[in-house]
Amino acid sequence: MGRGFGQSGFGGGFSGYSGNSISSFGGFGYGGGFSGNGGGFGYGRSPYFSNEALSVSESEAQSLLYVIEKEKMMHEIYVELSEQTELDEFDFASFLEGRQYDKLLFTADRLDVDTSSLSTETGVFSNAEIQNIYDTLMLEASVSTEAAVNVAIYMEESAIAELEVITDNTESILLERVYFGLENSSLNQINIFESIA
Repeated sequence: MGRGFGQSGFGGGFSGYSGNSISSFGGFGYGGGFSGNGGGFGYGRSPYFSNEALSVSESEAQSLLYVIEKEKMMHEIYVELSEQTELDEFDFASFLEGRQYDKLLFTADRLDVDTSSLSTETGVFSNAEIQNIYDTLMLEASVSTEAAVNVAIYMEESAIAELEVITDNTESILLERVYFGLENSSLNQINIFESIA
């Protein structure tokens, strides 16, 4: 049976992640305890069920598309690193990033932001900058398990820095909540990876 991880992040109401098993889904909002012993929790109201006007500026839409592709990139890198290292930490991270990617697509749909220009092919990204980052990090992470963990920490730290800038330039309350959840998730992922660095 795999190790469990105490994790508060984007999603809410999840509990009982241990190795490859997920149990006790439920709840909304930012939060949710991922732990080997279960007992998850959620806090905050859901960013998807509010009465605010569902419209964003062009710059906010472009930022959202960028964040979506970065989440896709992180998910795909974690999938590869899970296979490379066989560490539960990467398995968990790939699950979490995949779920966040889906939530971002849901958010884009709710805000009527067109995502048809984004690639759905594994390892392929519409944004040239993200494509270059993906190629570089995959090469660096392939060297060793230690290198893979360092890449993971770098990705999460970079995500937080970018999200802080994007959030500062966002007026949409919905997007602010979504980005806040992503930042919290990255903070917790950093703690997990630093514990095995």
